[in-house]
Amino acid sequence: MQRAFKTSIAVSALLLLGSLSSCESQDLSPTKSQAPVPNPHPTKVVRVHGTIDPSLSLEISTQYMSSAPRCSRTINWLEGVSDPISVWSESVVQRSDDQYEASVIIDRYQEGSCGWYPSAIGFYVTNRNGAATFHSEWKQGSAHEGAGPQQLVWIHTLGKGGSLEVDVRTGGVARLVPFEVGCVELVSTGLTRLNCYSPRGIPAISEDATEVHVDLRDLTSYGPPADRR
Repeated sequence: MQRAFKTSIAVSALLLLGSLSSCESQDLSPTKSQAPVPNPHPTKVVRVHGTIDPSLSLEISTQYMSSAPRCSRTINWLEGVSDPISVWSESVVQRSDDQYEASVIIDRYQEGSCGWYPSAIGFYVTNRNGAATFHSEWKQGSAHEGAGPQQLVWIHTLGKGGSLEVDVRTGGVARLVPFEVGCVELVSTGLTRLNCYSPRGIPAISEDATEVHVDLRDLTSYGPPADRR
């Protein structure tokens, strides 16, 4: 089980870094007129919580994306390829000993003319060596990356665009089974990054979900849980 866990992380990391090596950064943030408007009366809140190794710091953010064609960016002029614009909104993380908790507002923004909808919950994790997660958005077969939140939970919004990882026939679930994520350092092009990965892949929740339990492990400092003494 331990070997499978390490192997899954290594394979995922190599595939991810290989895709990132030839991409260029794109500005997919909204203009002033496209910026989402806060919802004055949000009602959908997800409690994100779990245990975390003391060597890790944590920030939690939610990614919101546009669904209207008018609110997109052309990323390949020659082929006429466009992608949605997106924004991230951070939630306050409370920590006590090895526990953490944050309240994520799913309907933080009004849909508006851009058709804003929640897309993913991201975890920005840093270890004691200063290695941090990198944010990657897969766009038409390539990826854009930079230090920031790593998507660990997709949000399935009915009638909106979404990640290819979400099964459009079944959507997300209202309550996830608790799962564990291992974070390990990776070195690429002279830079040390932190990759956090679960052998279960990236699960998806529905808009009606109320709780997500994720345990975060520092595999660089401590190794898999069963190896710790």
